[in-house]
Amino acid sequence: MKSARRTSGERGASLILFTFLTFLVVIPLVGLAIDGGVVFWEKAKLSASADGAALAAGRSLSAAQDCTSSNAIAQDIAAKYFQANFQPGTMGTTMASGSPYIPPLTCSQSGTRIITVDATAIVPLFFLPLFGFRTTTISAHGQTARRDVNVMLVLDRSSSMNITGPDGKNVCQTMKSSAQTFVNYFSDGRDQLGLVTFHAGVNLDYKPTKTFKSGSPSLSSVIGNLVCGSNTSSADALNLAYQTLSSPQYALPGALNVIVFFTDGQPNGIYGDFPKLVAQPTSPETRYDVAPNYNNTVTATTSGCTPTNLSGVIAQWAGGAVKTGDTEGVFNHTVNSISNGNPTFITASGCAFTANNNGKYMRRDLAYIPGTDHWGNSTIGYMTQNSDYVSTGPNKSGPGAKTVALRMDVPQAVVDASFNAADAQAKTIRNDTSLNAVIYTIGLGGANDAPTESVFQTFLTRISNDASSPTYDPTRPAGLFVYSPNSTQLNAAFQRIASQVLSISQ
Repeated sequence: MKSARRTSGERGASLILFTFLTFLVVIPLVGLAIDGGVVFWEKAKLSASADGAALAAGRSLSAAQDCTSSNAIAQDIAAKYFQANFQPGTMGTTMASGSPYIPPLTCSQSGTRIITVDATAIVPLFFLPLFGFRTTTISAHGQTARRDVNVMLVLDRSSSMNITGPDGKNVCQTMKSSAQTFVNYFSDGRDQLGLVTFHAGVNLDYKPTKTFKSGSPSLSSVIGNLVCGSNTSSADALNLAYQTLSSPQYALPGALNVIVFFTDGQPNGIYGDFPKLVAQPTSPETRYDVAPNYNNTVTATTSGCTPTNLSGVIAQWAGGAVKTGDTEGVFNHTVNSISNGNPTFITASGCAFTANNNGKYMRRDLAYIPGTDHWGNSTIGYMTQNSDYVSTGPNKSGPGAKTVALRMDVPQAVVDASFNAADAQAKTIRNDTSLNAVIYTIGLGGANDAPTESVFQTFLTRISNDASSPTYDPTRPAGLFVYSPNSTQLNAAFQRIASQVLSISQ
């Protein structure tokens, strides 16, 4: 009987202990888990709303010129976005007094505008009040910034743009309207935009300014006057954009420096300082004859040019990857008007191309393509692949001897030199750590002068340092290459680049 009573007593003690533990341990743990889950969910929702409100307000910072106007717009958008995404009352949650708090914009002299959203909410607890904890306070902080941007728009206006696209519209005209749409994404009075256009020659058609919309003329109106014609001096155009961005006159402290480069085909014009042809009696040189006898070779004779060096542009006009065909020059490397689609000859007395007023005769005047272009960019590089294109004449013997130089009478040699110079110029731009410019490229497909689309596209990934480039350098600013298979996708390509520029400026 004693044993039975002891067992009954032990059971009673266990029940008391279990009840005690349930009240003091199990219920608090369950309550903590439930209340903790509610608090975690509300905290995540509050944080997402604050971050989203700051980002939405940040996107609006392109809509106004001055800090005061930007502040009013940004605060209004941030408040509305937050209220739409975090509605008090869910699970009994209430907002703290004065929340969300959206302080005035921070507008620095360096051109950066910062929007901040701070939110505080009070979350009721459902189980923990049993232990004296009725509510808990949660908070979230969201912030985004928008840097001003300094953009050089570089547009190819070569003659290959004067075709009809799949939509029945002139491709040059489609490019112009797409570029005008691109311009409108940026903020007049804050961002700074300029324009370089190029064919065989180049020109700074619109000096960088913050009043690119409100100024007279506006950038869009200047783009509207653009006329397409002639060839494609890509390296020269990139250099002019680089020189402009680097100039103290157009510097925008704190801004993101950007070059947006559009082209519809391979580079095929090179700006150089060309030595005149001097025949070598001991090692006579042969070269291809002037049109229409491209396939015939003739013995080179000394040029009648008065100057010993001719500075200007030579270009290939043959189309495609070819050994024989038309190369022309020597053209001025600058043009005076965006509405001028034709290159003009340099002034050089006694030269065959001058006497005949015909650029095809340039091959009777020039010795070879130098190892660097006028700006010091190497003309020998990844596109120098065929020994048939390398000069074997005066560049290898006699005065001014060269180890390697490309022929000016071989169309593909001119193209190779143009590719290599542009590739080298882009690398120089990216490696300038004082500028830290980002290069974006847009390529219009279907060009009949490109050897293959893959060669064309690889070239543009190299120029932009796109992540898909075979020469991608993660230590330097990474840009983006956007391909437009035909002109109907061109507007979307420009929009995508604008979106990318504005995204990394935040």
